[in-house]
Amino acid sequence: MTSDMHVCAPVVVLDLDGAAVDTLPDLVRAMNAALRDHGLRPVNDYDFRPFAGHGARVMLETALRVSGQEVDALLLEALRASFLAQYGANIAEGSRPFPGLLDAMTQLSSHGVRFAVCTNKSAAHANQLLHALEMHRHFDAIVGRDPFATAKPNAEPLLGAVARAGGTPSRAVMVGDTQVDILAARAAAVPVVAVDFGYSPQAVARFQPDVLISHFDELVGAVEAVAMQHAWGVPRAFSSPSGAGARGF
Repeated sequence: MTSDMHVCAPVVVLDLDGAAVDTLPDLVRAMNAALRDHGLRPVNDYDFRPFAGHGARVMLETALRVSGQEVDALLLEALRASFLAQYGANIAEGSRPFPGLLDAMTQLSSHGVRFAVCTNKSAAHANQLLHALEMHRHFDAIVGRDPFATAKPNAEPLLGAVARAGGTPSRAVMVGDTQVDILAARAAAVPVVAVDFGYSPQAVARFQPDVLISHFDELVGAVEAVAMQHAWGVPRAFSSPSGAGARGF
């Protein structure tokens, strides 16, 4: 029987907020608009960065506590509705892919690697953002929190993203910025590359990813290292079509 490693293309699964895309400017803008609508004090980008990747409810609860406001369920729900409306109206005003990502994706894609997104963002917002940034064409699957009964750090969404991209866990790698992504990868028995420039409230290295990178210029080499360690296939030239650069599949 032919093994799945010779049938399925390798899949790189990217978290969205804080890993693939710097969404902090638009998240904070929408949140501050919601806070102002309810007469509350806004927050600044720097102070709020560690909370940006944890979803609207956690972000708003944190903002209320920062402003000294009691976290009231009715107020929180009103703020959340306002936030989601504001965010959806201007989802990509300041959001941009992190430097080097698109070049690395193009390089990896030229060698048959497929890409998926696995995010705890809603699928609607994930698709809207990636279309607005014209990044959707790079992905074979975009998975939000909606289709599954659980979200990351459970394995199900990550495994679903790999499957929808036409891959198998034995030839997949997760790329994320927080402990949630690393725990999801561990639960799915998938290796994980962590970026240290995202929204983790703690140094992401402490959660022991398989590889840690500080710029997406390092992604091709990181994926190659994972491929070699997990025996994805026989190495060959793995950078430019001319063969220059790092080795790979």
